[in-house]
Amino acid sequence: MGAVSLALLLMLLYPSTGNAGLNTSVLFATDYVYGGYSKSNGKAVAQLNLDYTLASGAYAGLWWSPVDFNDSFPDSASLELSPYLGWGKRFGLDWRLDGVLSLYVYNGNLFGKDSDYYLIDMQLVYRDMVTAQLAWTDNFYNRDRSYYEYNLSFAYPVSDSLDASVGLGFSKTSNVLEYDYVLFNAGVSWYQGPFAVDFRLMNARDVDDHSQPVSWLVHPKQIHSKWVLSVSYAF
Repeated sequence: MGAVSLALLLMLLYPSTGNAGLNTSVLFATDYVYGGYSKSNGKAVAQLNLDYTLASGAYAGLWWSPVDFNDSFPDSASLELSPYLGWGKRFGLDWRLDGVLSLYVYNGNLFGKDSDYYLIDMQLVYRDMVTAQLAWTDNFYNRDRSYYEYNLSFAYPVSDSLDASVGLGFSKTSNVLEYDYVLFNAGVSWYQGPFAVDFRLMNARDVDDHSQPVSWLVHPKQIHSKWVLSVSYAF
């Protein structure tokens, strides 16, 4: 999970995803890492996800998380709500395709401006071991600038309840965040019934790009190399 996008978070929240009906999960993480930066200013967060899945593979839900963008402007946002619609489909025994359209809505401004935006996230999964992900929007943080990110991750089942995984990606955020990021992560995930625990090294190397005027840029806390512990419970 180099970029902890909504779709990848859902994979941690639902290690046994695929059951139709209402699902609820709570997640505790030592940092809310997204791409090469922190949405919680390096602090721990408790998060909530509600999801309803149909037998057809279509689903809808709501993601909630506290945020802290290290923003000194008045009326700074402290909560992120993300309603989303998605669809997942298996092709044979080996392939799965997932697509999510999500909105990111904040209860205040980010760096002096309204920052709500939408995101399209697609994943192609092979044998639950290799995942290719692409995320895109043309209005990142409502700055009328595009963003995209792609990731490739590999997971190996060490046992029935333990996976080891690595990921490599690139995040094109310099239109808004001043930097682009090369992303790397490596860690282990443990599953036991409704519980899931993930311990992961997040690494982001920024690529300098000061070509845009800084007056409208968003300046969250960057990460470079950090261990993140996530614990979730689904019910």
